[in-house]
Amino acid sequence: MGSILLIVCQVLAALSPAWVYHTGAPMLSSLTFADIDGDSTEELIATTYGTGANPYNEGIIHVIELDGNDAPGWPVVIYAGPIPSTPAITDFDGDGEMEIFVGSWYGTYMFRGDGTYELGWPLNYGAYYSPSAGNLDSDGLPEAVFPASNGRLYAFNGDGTILPWFPITVPHDYPGTPALGDIDGDGKLEIVCGINRGPVAPGRFELYAWNPENASLVPGFPVYLCGIIKSSPAIADLDGDGGLEIIVDAYDTTNYDSLYVIEGNGQVASGWPQAAPGSRLSSPAIGDLYPDVEGLEIAVGGGGTVSPPLNGELFIFSASGELLNSIELPVGSGVNSSPVIADIDGDDSLEILIKVQDEICAYNPDGSPVDGFPYPLSDSSHSGTNSPAPAVGDPDGDGYLEMAFASCFGEIHYFETDVPYDPELAPWPMYKHDIRNTSRYGAPSSPSVKEGSHGFDVHISVWPNPFRERVFFSIGFTGPLDLSVYNDAGILVYRNPRFEGVSSWDGRDIEGRELPCGVYLAVLRGGNFARTITLVKQ
Repeated sequence: MGSILLIVCQVLAALSPAWVYHTGAPMLSSLTFADIDGDSTEELIATTYGTGANPYNEGIIHVIELDGNDAPGWPVVIYAGPIPSTPAITDFDGDGEMEIFVGSWYGTYMFRGDGTYELGWPLNYGAYYSPSAGNLDSDGLPEAVFPASNGRLYAFNGDGTILPWFPITVPHDYPGTPALGDIDGDGKLEIVCGINRGPVAPGRFELYAWNPENASLVPGFPVYLCGIIKSSPAIADLDGDGGLEIIVDAYDTTNYDSLYVIEGNGQVASGWPQAAPGSRLSSPAIGDLYPDVEGLEIAVGGGGTVSPPLNGELFIFSASGELLNSIELPVGSGVNSSPVIADIDGDDSLEILIKVQDEICAYNPDGSPVDGFPYPLSDSSHSGTNSPAPAVGDPDGDGYLEMAFASCFGEIHYFETDVPYDPELAPWPMYKHDIRNTSRYGAPSSPSVKEGSHGFDVHISVWPNPFRERVFFSIGFTGPLDLSVYNDAGILVYRNPRFEGVSSWDGRDIEGRELPCGVYLAVLRGGNFARTITLVKQ
């Protein structure tokens, strides 16, 4: 359906796309890389409004191969309103293949990799905000968390049935896009969600956190903020104390925007909130942008969208609330997109990518622009609602960085580079962090990925498996590998960055606490190699 323009010339020291794909439709959602068809190569996923005279009548889901052509069975057109949200992608039914979950204004959909509906779908629940996915009920399979436009928050199994205790009713207007993380340290995911309601007047506006097993509120929640929450909350252990914090922006008509950090018990963290003018449409991204500064940093766009208008800025805050840098963006710009964080120039340090009206900008943490940026992207100076966030990764598995940018008018630019790609140096590679839209720093890009290898072959033996007290690994690799172990909720429970030779894991978490029996995913990475191994603790 889309048209493709192949770019054959290369300009030294300037970005030149491998191809440009034209959807022919407005696009407010963000780009995602995921292996939809199980061929071990990721595709590019995008959702749009319709292409007709009235774009509000339909929505379109695109799955694009890395050569710029449509994947077999795609795009898919749905006739129940446009799709303004970014899909959540994972293996919802445990068949070893990815599914795409997304909502339009008037419907809810789950698609198989070939573009056909999953059994039990579609459903008649509409949404304006992006869903998330995670294992909420400890059954080993992820569920879809859906902020519906009827004012309720749903949790769906892969077959379309609704989890017990759901839907959750919120008292005001629409629940916003959710984030998922174990904020109370019980080993299970909690759902974090803000309220987006009008009129935008001073008042008490709630940030909620629920235990999904019984839809009860996490102690200390809701937390009342200064205003409504338009962007997605983020979740991270900012200060390195072992507990997760919630990072969220709120605003009202008398407040240019406040950025909050909330502890897992609902208390506002020391040093917060901080002013971040105009950041209401930019979801925070998290990364270790200043290695010499304690904790992780927060990057968020601001300015331009407030009245009176402010010039666009990119704010960088420390974990303690200190404003480390305020980078002035192109004159007259407004920020209605979310940043991503990765090493995009191969200098082994992190940079920030952000869409600003007609340009994709990239900055070093000190405010200096990355070579080749800003990159022009015709967008008619669009500054309302939302704009697509960039996506970075290594979708073809060649060990080098690829990037994708999109405009609000449905033009997608795809780039291949000679910059080595290290997932450890891409801590926030896309909108809401990962393909499940968890918005959680450190969450695996796809914890339900099939067991197997990526990159060159390395001989690894694992025994015994299942195991009771200890599992051993024999690794035929020169130099150490990085071992990360995730539980069935996708939560990192153990990590050893120097795993080599004959090594073992004793089934305990990072703090040395005994972990319960169940299924765990061990991810071994080194250089361009990665392998995922399913472990069973009895």
